[in-house]
Amino acid sequence: MAIFVMLDLMSFWMFAWTIRSLVSVTPAMLLGVMGFASAYYLAARLVFPSDPDQFDKLDTHYFRVSRTIFGILIALVLVQWAYLLSIPQVREAVLSPTSIGLTVLFVALMGAAVVFRNRRVQAVLLVALSVRYLALYLS
Repeated sequence: MAIFVMLDLMSFWMFAWTIRSLVSVTPAMLLGVMGFASAYYLAARLVFPSDPDQFDKLDTHYFRVSRTIFGILIALVLVQWAYLLSIPQVREAVLSPTSIGLTVLFVALMGAAVVFRNRRVQAVLLVALSVRYLALYLS
């Protein structure tokens, strides 16, 4: 989960860097970015238990917080898409079949991780989510 959250956070910063010339720095924008970054901080913070003595029960902790983490990340995807669709210069690229398909796949995999509570299924989904990022970034 930690690797996947780091990859997802990296994708946000890559996205932000890519569209930096299209962003106006306003108080509303800064508040939005702060809210977005805070949500990522919360998701990353939840990955590991606060008490190191609980590290021997990582599976228990994972199944306690994974739905919250995936819920946060799904919400961030929706917010990011809403923002992208509001920018005329990138709207066409965002609405391409490839972009839509990859996003639907991404949200579907995270949605499946919210629904299925089996340890093996979770492992497969986390690997698939991480490989998706690596395939996109290394191609």
